[in-house]
Amino acid sequence: MSENNRQICGSRQFFRNASLLVLAMVGVSVLVGPLAYMAEGQAGVLRALAAAILCLACGLMAIALRVWFTSQNNPLAGLLGSMAVRFFPPLVLCLLIAIKRPDSDFFVFVGSLLMYYLVALAVESILAVQESQKNPLPQELT
Repeated sequence: MSENNRQICGSRQFFRNASLLVLAMVGVSVLVGPLAYMAEGQAGVLRALAAAILCLACGLMAIALRVWFTSQNNPLAGLLGSMAVRFFPPLVLCLLIAIKRPDSDFFVFVGSLLMYYLVALAVESILAVQESQKNPLPQELT
């Protein structure tokens, strides 16, 4: 496959996967928004929105890494890199909040962050499995 065709396929794959992730996050927001408002009012909605933005940004970076490495014929590095980008920022932030402010009013933020994180994790895992079935590992790695 030529370099230009690889770039076109990679960009199509990225936009398809990114749009599916955004749709899933919007769907979760329909559920999380009213719960956050009932728990903490407008501040809760803003905290839930911050959690959604963080998880969406990590998810988009993970998708971009996976698609780029796959287009470079290195899908294993793409899977591992996307896993690191997907896992560490949200979970480290939850850990820091738990350590620094255990009695704080960040319960809605942490709960929203975990909910968005789990949805993003499920969507990205499904997409990664579908891509790995389309692009199996080279014979040298098996």
